[in-house]
Amino acid sequence: MEKQFEEMYDQVFDLIGKGRTAEAMDIAQKLVDANMSNEAAWFAYAHAKKEWGDSALAVKGFEQAIAINPEFVQGYIELAWCYGENEQSDVWIKYAQKALEISPTNVEAMDCVVRSLYDLEGIESAIAKCTEYIDMADEKIELQNLLGKLYVDKARLYVVDVPDDFQDPGCETTPGFVSLEDINDVRNYCNKAKSLLTLDRYKDDLEMADILLGVCDEDCELEACHKKGYTVFHSIIVFIFYTLITLIWGAPLGIAAAIFTVKADKFPRYVYNYVWCTGSDDPLKYSRDSFYSNHDTLKAMADGAKEGWDSAGGSSDSIWSGLLKDQFWFLKARIQFYKRSIKEKKEQKKNA
Repeated sequence: MEKQFEEMYDQVFDLIGKGRTAEAMDIAQKLVDANMSNEAAWFAYAHAKKEWGDSALAVKGFEQAIAINPEFVQGYIELAWCYGENEQSDVWIKYAQKALEISPTNVEAMDCVVRSLYDLEGIESAIAKCTEYIDMADEKIELQNLLGKLYVDKARLYVVDVPDDFQDPGCETTPGFVSLEDINDVRNYCNKAKSLLTLDRYKDDLEMADILLGVCDEDCELEACHKKGYTVFHSIIVFIFYTLITLIWGAPLGIAAAIFTVKADKFPRYVYNYVWCTGSDDPLKYSRDSFYSNHDTLKAMADGAKEGWDSAGGSSDSIWSGLLKDQFWFLKARIQFYKRSIKEKKEQKKNA
């Protein structure tokens, strides 16, 4: 009789694996009818119902299994997953924690608790709990991969959609970041994730980590704020100005200032992303705001952003006042460029 039970039990799961769910349910029903007080029979029955899509009967089957055997860990775990799929997170975590009480080192139960905590309290709590469980677990691979997935999910929270062409907000959008601080955080999370994601079923998360790292690199590339001819024109004005005010040192200073004018007109793409998302009109108004830490505010700005933004100098002023205003803008841009350059050299010296 015991051998027949084992054969029927194995056959249920074999048929489920082959997608022959109707046959699996028929055998599972016979198994339960002949073994009403056996938790394993109800476990097989519940699995067959779950695969068929009858979640209500699946839950009843798993509940019957743990009612027969209150120490049946796998029954609690499967019951927890059922409630998770039904988006009942409070019940989900209750059964997952019950499974851990019975078997404190059960990795699947730990996985279940982390995912339910993610749904209930957010990603920070899930990461903290997963890290705690990794230290406790004997077999760490499953939890390490889960932690890698959580890191990728965390990195994705920094993403804001920006238009491919800032002058045409109706065009296609692309993921982007709005500050160097966000980019550094995302790189940190994605690099950690890549060292943890080793299982095939997490390959999509691994690919996403690579995509986000690529976006980080793209958003650090410099792009000119104005058209090349416009910037060169203002560089020539700067050169002439320096040459006129100091006859001896004017030319060398003018050449340097002209070169720096061209360099200062270039900003990382994340600066333009920030400017667009906040509805501003000038990359010099960039602030070191993190999209993640100011998510609600910046997201609202991004959703209601202007239809494009005008580059500096585009106004109805007279020609001469416009030129003066633009020269003042380029002066501020050069000052910012000097500050950035000095800071970068200090950091390079410190790192060396």
